[in-house]
Amino acid sequence: MINQQDVEQAVKRMQSVWPRVQTTPGLKAEMVAAVMRHAEKLQPLDLAAGVDSLIESRPAAQDTGWAAAPPGPHEVVGCLLAARATRMQNAPAVRTSLAQGTRDKMRQGLPVTAEEANAHEAWVPGITFSAWWSSLTVSEQGDHKVLKAYMDTDTDLIPING
Repeated sequence: MINQQDVEQAVKRMQSVWPRVQTTPGLKAEMVAAVMRHAEKLQPLDLAAGVDSLIESRPAAQDTGWAAAPPGPHEVVGCLLAARATRMQNAPAVRTSLAQGTRDKMRQGLPVTAEEANAHEAWVPGITFSAWWSSLTVSEQGDHKVLKAYMDTDTDLIPING
């Protein structure tokens, strides 16, 4: 989450490119307010990437040599939200599932409390199969015997470059 100081710093950066941001009454305040409406969704990286994108995409001067009009608050927010969307798209996948104890109780037909039903485990990709296998409980290993058999025998796997 970004704070007001982060946003004001970003607007100061825009003032150095478009001086009219500071001289136009209310524009700077409206830019800050517009970004702060989305503050809970944005990270400091989004703010930096969005302002970079805005500066790269908008001219600082017109063809005549006069200073170009500064971006509006909607353009600033749009660039920040686009930077957030890019960050979210490139983020590693995280999957949550019910805790193993809860799954075991449900499999046995035992009652599950509300706290157990809301308890989740997060899974983040990127570990090896052997590390994943060693992290499983005995009951989970039993659930995945067939997968283990496939992973243990690599004779039937086709090499990528073969």
